[in-house]
Parts: sequence; C-alpha cells; structure tokens
Amino acid sequence: MTTRRWMSRVATAAALALVGGSFASFPTPAYAATPIPIATIQGTGASTPYAGKQVTTKPSVVTAVYGQGSSAEFRGFVIQTPGTGGRAKSLRTPSDAIFVYLSNTAFDVRIGEQVSVSGVAGEFNGLTQIVGSSIARVPGRYRAVKPVTG
Repeated sequence: MTTRRWMSRVATAAALALVGGSFASFPTPAYAATPIPIATIQGTGASTPYAGKQVTTKPSVVTAVYGQGSSAEFRGFVIQTPGTGGRAKSLRTPSDAIFVYLSNTAFDVRIGEQVSVSGVAGEFNGLTQIVGSSIARVPGRYRAVKPVTG
C-alpha cells in the first residue's frame, strides 16, 4: 500500500505523532482521488463551486506561511499553481492561489516547497479557502511562481 507523509487536522494521534517538523505517515485517503487545479477550486463566480466539498489540490508551491497556534492571526499558508503569476488578472479570471486554513493544528511547511493539500473548500470573509485536513510534500522540480504585478 502506498503511503505519503500526511498531517491530519482531525486525528489526535496524528497531531501527537508530529515531532521535529516531520509528518506522520498515513495511507492515502479515499477522498483524495482526483487532484483539482486551484483555479478550478476558486471558480469564476462570487464563491467556490466546491463549497462544503472535499477537495485535493494538484501539486502547488507554498508562497506564504502564517503563524501557528492559538495566538497566531491566520494559522495557515498560501499555495499557488506552479508557473503562474506575473501580470494581475481580471476579476472574471479565477485566482491561481488559495489560502489553506489549519486552525490550531501544528504544521511545518516552508515557502518554496511543493505540496498537495486535501480539505474542505469554502469561503471566509468573501475569500475562498481550504480548511486543510492533510498536507503531502511533493518531491521533484516545478516551474517557479512569479510575483503579481500591475
């Protein structure tokens, strides 16, 4: 059975297994069948077409990391589709980046890492996010993301 390095937001055992920044190993969950591009999760409407549904992202690059624990303000990180960015998009074009909210769950991701995230898609204050339930590091090369400009 193939295993990946996962962090589970729900399982207490997984949270306790996180030691020294490593991920506990779990079998790939059944709901992680088909990875979805971030732009598809974002959609072109006022909210995600996947609201309340379990999603798994295609491998994406971590572009921002916010604090952890109950004292942290955002408690999560942003991922972006490899090779995207550059000039700003129109409002009718879906974003290639998304915030992953992890509540009080410990996590260890770094800017520049490539990960795939599973969780429930939804909206918070008008912005699409994934309430993460698992994170898998994805080895290999990827196309760099570009800062969004003008």
